[in-house]
This record gives sequence, structure tokens and C-alpha cells, in this order.
Amino acid sequence: MARHLAAGAVPPPALRGDALPAPAAPDARPGRRASGIGVGAAFGTFTAAQLRAVADAAGRDGVRVTPFRLLYLPGTDAAMPRCDDLLTDPHDPLLRVRACIGAPVCPQARAVTREAARAIAPLLADGMTAHVSGCAKGCAHPGPADLTLVGRAGAFDVVADGAAWDVPQRRGVAAARLAELFGA
Repeated sequence: MARHLAAGAVPPPALRGDALPAPAAPDARPGRRASGIGVGAAFGTFTAAQLRAVADAAGRDGVRVTPFRLLYLPGTDAAMPRCDDLLTDPHDPLLRVRACIGAPVCPQARAVTREAARAIAPLLADGMTAHVSGCAKGCAHPGPADLTLVGRAGAFDVVADGAAWDVPQRRGVAAARLAELFGA
């Protein structure tokens, strides 16, 4: 690059640093679009039955994998796939919750996470985010959330506006009592 600049080359504005970056694109969401259908799965994990339903619903253009934890069915001839736990509504409350695989699958997890995440998802206020982690590593969401639940001894420690490794405001909340956090 130095040789090109010395020879008089003028880089485009983006490389000179005097251009503004393009605005961030909105988060990719499931649902119907003019050009096809975006389909998600709870917590980004598709089952074999869900993949079969997506493949069966795909039109002649097939299925595309996106970097946004979604499958995309391009074209207007695709049908909306039907299968339990497929996310096709862009406002589904499960989209606001990140949850690791949890116990018993992960040896580090100290609580069952996905059931807890499903229980709290409909209780979250609009725009609120949650992270349910089986341990303090926070693998599913490496940053703060409005509400973070961290598994410990089969129950959850509660962190408000923080990450899984932050100091909890409450300790040892049983999964069956998580709704009480929302005043329900």
C-alpha cells in the first residue's frame, strides 16, 4: 500500500478515514418477506423434525443457511413451515432470550436452562433481553443483558443489567419461582 500511495494513488474515501460508515442493518428476524421466508429455532438449535419441515416447505429455490441463526427460504412459492418450536413470527418472545444448552448436556452447567428460558420469555417486557446460563462462563451471550440467570446448584442466581460473571443481586431462585421476578 505504501508503494501505491508513494506513486500517487488516492484511496477511496472509506480507506482515507473521511467517510462515515454505513448505518448498521437491523437484526435479521424470522417471518415472511417480499423475497422469501426467514425461519428460526428456539435458541438457534434446529431439530431433525424442524429441518424436515423447513425442507418440505421450501420452494424450488431450496433453503439457505444465514449467519443470523436463521434458515432462509427464498422465492415467493415457499410455504410457511409448520413444526413445533419453529420461529416464524418476528415478534416471538423467544427471540429476546439467549440460553446455553445447559444441564444435563453441558458438564459445566449447574441448572436446566432451556426450560427456564421458555418460562420467562413471555414475561419479558417489550425490548427487554434475557440470558439464561448454566454457569458463570456465559457462553450463549458473552455480554450484559437486562436480566441474566446463572445456574448454581439446580437453581438460578439473578443479575440485573449485567453478565453471567457479574455479582448477582439474588441467589438461589428455584426455576419454579422465576415468574416471581416479574411480579407474576
